[in-house]
Amino acid sequence: MIEFEILQELEPNTEILEIIKNYDYAIKNGKIKHLMTTNLQFTQPIEYAITKPATVNFANYPYIIFVSSKIMEMDSAQQNKVALYLFNSINFKIKNCKSLDNKEQMF
Repeated sequence: MIEFEILQELEPNTEILEIIKNYDYAIKNGKIKHLMTTNLQFTQPIEYAITKPATVNFANYPYIIFVSSKIMEMDSAQQNKVALYLFNSINFKIKNCKSLDNKEQMF
């Protein structure tokens, strides 16, 4: 049977909590575990489970309504291009944002 020893409890990232503060969420703390009789370690990451988003009044965001209506008028090929552009731009910004990089959870 595999036995682990917990070396360190990982605390939730306050910057991520600030981002999701308007949502209902549950946090499961992470752990750094050591596999007994070896030099191997395993990181069980912190889990942030968003259970319910906060109510958003889209009347305060007219550009979102306009853009979403324009996207609905496009054919599926154009919608895919817009989705890919948005995904790449969001992914690029997240990779370059050091505030979301939690180095304590890396191996």
